[in-house]
Amino acid sequence: MKIIKLCLVAMIIYSCFPSFEPKTKIIKEIKQENSVIKWIDVIGTLDQDFPDYIIVEKNNIKDTICKAHNIVEIKLNNDTIIISFDGQPKEYSTPINIKENALGYKVKVNIK
Repeated sequence: MKIIKLCLVAMIIYSCFPSFEPKTKIIKEIKQENSVIKWIDVIGTLDQDFPDYIIVEKNNIKDTICKAHNIVEIKLNNDTIIISFDGQPKEYSTPINIKENALGYKVKVNIK
């Protein structure tokens, strides 16, 4: 009987606390033939701040193009992925370099 009560108390306590694991949300997804380009927002809890990701998936291969905090927009023009940023691309406050190619796509940076 004590074990059952202990298990019930543990289940109640466990269900009362939220998960602090970050969640992901796809902001934009562009599909083209056998590839997908995704802009993924990582949502933290409390005061956690995570950068967004832009990835390309092609033939079951994934490649991360960039991880940045100031992404504004992504577009696809033929075989060129255009990523717009609010100022210089940054992860937190550190400027970053963006790949020029990813899985057969050219990558162009547009600074607004």
